[in-house]
Amino acid sequence: ILPSGSPLVIVTGSALDLQRILSSEIGFKGYFLTRIEFPDPTPSQIARMFLTKMADKGLVAGDGVTVEYLAELIRTNTDEDWRLDRNGRISELLLSGVRAELRKRVN
Repeated sequence: ILPSGSPLVIVTGSALDLQRILSSEIGFKGYFLTRIEFPDPTPSQIARMFLTKMADKGLVAGDGVTVEYLAELIRTNTDEDWRLDRNGRISELLLSGVRAELRKRVN
């Protein structure tokens, strides 16, 4: 709730899906005052997000594991549609994978 008492509504999704919803006849169209669209992250941005999340958890990447190296791995091992469906969540998936591998090594 905003200080004025009005609700703050955030709608997320693909641009095409959101356009369909906002232009539908269910009454949304006139109530959204601001629309902000963020571009899908590039492989480099995903790599940067991942390394930041690792650092936030106290994890340190090995020698040679750079943004450029990870971005190239992401680019060559995933296709664009797969990345678009998962968006920035890919960095979370990578971090979960790292943590799972670390748990295996500890046990």
